[in-house]
Amino acid sequence: MLYVDCHTWLVDNLLERGDRTSMAASLELRPPFLDHRLVELAFTLPSRVKVRRGTTKWVVRELGRRYLPEEITRRPKLGFRVPFDVWLRGSLREMARDMLCSPSSFVGQVMDRPAVERLLDDHERGRRNEWQRIYTLLSLEVWHQAFFRG
Repeated sequence: MLYVDCHTWLVDNLLERGDRTSMAASLELRPPFLDHRLVELAFTLPSRVKVRRGTTKWVVRELGRRYLPEEITRRPKLGFRVPFDVWLRGSLREMARDMLCSPSSFVGQVMDRPAVERLLDDHERGRRNEWQRIYTLLSLEVWHQAFFRG
């Protein structure tokens, strides 16, 4: 799995996205643990040192416990979250409604328009966090516009 991750997911996804994103913001990004000596060491370690009793990065966490507080070494992995839920209640609210509910909307034509409107209303009013469904519908709408309407 480490080999596959290093030769596919890491280079073709995570590192490229991180590089593009950081360059767009004029930042220098230094991903940890990519020194070739450390990567070579990781390939020699047995799986029981990397994952133990369901804990991933076990050896890294054990080493970290020597130098860091427990609340750091025990906390779950956190990604860089994009606040779509907030944006869809604020600055992107009208754009989303226009794209999904207008008379020319593909989504509005092939989906139950009142159900799409309820989904948007529930999200906007904070009844439910529907950003993933709304994002999926927006992606479908943009895809349709790009490939079928030019």
